[in-house]
Amino acid sequence: MVTDAAWYVLPWLARQSLSDALTLLLLINAFRYVGLAFLIPGVTAQPLDPRLAIPAAWGDLMAAVLALVALLALCRGLVFTQAIAMVITLVPNRRHSGCAFRRLSRCW
Repeated sequence: MVTDAAWYVLPWLARQSLSDALTLLLLINAFRYVGLAFLIPGVTAQPLDPRLAIPAAWGDLMAAVLALVALLALCRGLVFTQAIAMVITLVPNRRHSGCAFRRLSRCW
């Protein structure tokens, strides 16, 4: 999957304008739902520990809302769109990895 992105998607993104490339990347983040699915009983084989599932769900929800805000800012031509896009990339991923590591280490 990573090599597919490196061979096909990244060269295509490099040829696009910044606005078009950000629109595509923000749309992908706007429909994040996997973390929210952790809260629904029966989606996973065994119930997940709430100390892991709840932060993951909030992280995905936060990323989706920020992506929608960034798309709105991009449509309006606001200057801070790139900053919002960077926040979407860094904050939820840091939150997911940090919370998951701390929670799992306490569970074991």
